[in-house]
Amino acid sequence: MKRFFNGQYVGLKDDNEKTIIPAEYDYIWVHKNEYAIVRKICFYGVIRLSDKKEIVPPKFAHAEIKDKYIIISSMKKYGVYSLDGTLIVPPTLTKEALVEFEKTIA
Repeated sequence: MKRFFNGQYVGLKDDNEKTIIPAEYDYIWVHKNEYAIVRKICFYGVIRLSDKKEIVPPKFAHAEIKDKYIIISSMKKYGVYSLDGTLIVPPTLTKEALVEFEKTIA
């Protein structure tokens, strides 16, 4: 996979030059060739690369992919999505509550 640019925006193509993610993001981070964290106008989301599905919309201040889930944050509150894009906990947790929650699903 490789990034490509269309003006100021970046997208992602496979090795055959087929577009996986259109060039409409400010930045793209590929995670284990399975997911991409995308930034769009200072907001972060997650795209599953296998089916090109946006599983977390780019509306959060932060997104981080863990082994079994995705942590998001908004206005200093944290939430959790599953890797299939199901919202498990909306962004209502404090940092301390998130650490406790992570212990229960680790």
